[in-house]
Amino acid sequence: MRGSYSPQQIDISFTSGENQLSGIIVKPGTDKLSNAIVLVHGSGPVDRDSNGSFVALRERFARLGYVVLCYDKLGVGESTGDWRKQTFEDRAQEVLSAIRFLKTHPLQIQGVGLCGGSQAGWIMPIVAQLTEPVAFIISISSAAVTVEEQERYRIERQLRGDHFSDEQVSQALSIYARRLDMIRQGAKAKQIATMQDSAMEEPWFPYLGDTTRRTSGFSSAYIDSTPSRY
Repeated sequence: MRGSYSPQQIDISFTSGENQLSGIIVKPGTDKLSNAIVLVHGSGPVDRDSNGSFVALRERFARLGYVVLCYDKLGVGESTGDWRKQTFEDRAQEVLSAIRFLKTHPLQIQGVGLCGGSQAGWIMPIVAQLTEPVAFIISISSAAVTVEEQERYRIERQLRGDHFSDEQVSQALSIYARRLDMIRQGAKAKQIATMQDSAMEEPWFPYLGDTTRRTSGFSSAYIDSTPSRY
């Protein structure tokens, strides 16, 4: 259904667990509303605009007659909580809360679909298993392998693309493997950061991601998640 494009933007908030999430609904210029889309974030601290990418998506979907909901990640913008403490299942529950919010909204939404990229490709299938049928899923540049496989591939390809030597690539992947082993053994973030200290001055070190003492434990929330479970 194509609607005339004179959209309204409505500030909204909804609850997910103990957290209050804030965002917007973009409503197209038509009274015949029935379907909506929740935009699902990838990784990192992003707000309802997701570095501008959600602005383009919601405008496009609104032109097609969809109501679009975007929200700030936990601890970003006006939302409470801390996204770094979330598992993939936690993130799926927050998306489910957004769907339930839409279905009880006075706009009388019926079908709700999901759209997101990157890490959202792991989240959206979980959501589909937690609720009544999701109308559709649009997955953009998402992985169909485990997080560990995807990260190993990313690290290696980025390093080789930037002309690091075989030895440097091997060193980086070795540190990454040691990090995962420590996570699975229950090591604390401080212990993981201490293990990595010897490599901090290496030019390849930033490519590993989650390298600060504050974020080195973040991987523990999702590293063994696998799409085959869903």
